[in-house]
Order: sequence, then structure tokens, then C-alpha cells
Amino acid sequence: MLPTPCTSLPRAPVDHRQRALLDRWDRIGLGVRLAYNPRCPQAIRAFLHAGRCLAACGARAELDVQIRTLAVLLDTALDPALPRDWRSACLEHACLPLARIVSLGRRTGRVDAALWRRRVDEAEQRLAEV
Repeated sequence: MLPTPCTSLPRAPVDHRQRALLDRWDRIGLGVRLAYNPRCPQAIRAFLHAGRCLAACGARAELDVQIRTLAVLLDTALDPALPRDWRSACLEHACLPLARIVSLGRRTGRVDAALWRRRVDEAEQRLAEV
């Protein structure tokens, strides 16, 4: 498995609404990572949406949310213990957080977008080999 940048975000104090959004995002992310319902790709979209809501309300920085989202999707796509269809669906959805990371990386200069592109390309190659 490829090394993953820090995927856990520090928990800063947030109000109750933000805490609820963060908990929801974490729960959905766990369900995606463990393929709780591999016949329901809507869970992946719900995870992406929950992350956007989390960033929009200011509970977490958007770049941090997108990096963690992409890391979860890539880790899931590379996990051979999970169903291939689920892994493929996660990899297909990885383009969305990758695009935001590239965009935000250009604006802030805080992230190496090329590294994340390489990770997605490597995941695509590894999944194609199976």
C-alpha cells in the first residue's frame, strides 16, 4: 500500500452543528473505507457532499477536507480485501477531490498536487493489474 499522508485531522473546538457534521462525515467515511454497503455508491457521493458541507460551514479547511477525502478513497481503492466494484467506484470518485486539491494547491501553494496526481495514477495502474 502506498504511504498515506496524515489522514486524521486535529479536532479543533467547534459548535454543536459543526460537531454533528464532522461526526457524520467521519461515520460515512468509515462506511466507505470498510465498504459497509458496496452495492450503494451513493455512500461515496454522500461522503463527498458531507466533506463539502464541513468545509463550507468552516469546521475544517477545505484543503484539509479534500486531502483526507482523497486519501480515504485511494486507500479504499487499493485495499484488496474489498470488492473490486467498490474499489473501482472509489477510484472513479477520486477525480473530484483531486481536482479541488489541484485548484486549491495552485491558489495557496500549500500542497504538492503532482504528488496526489501520481498517487491516483499509481492506484489506477494497480487496480488495472488485478
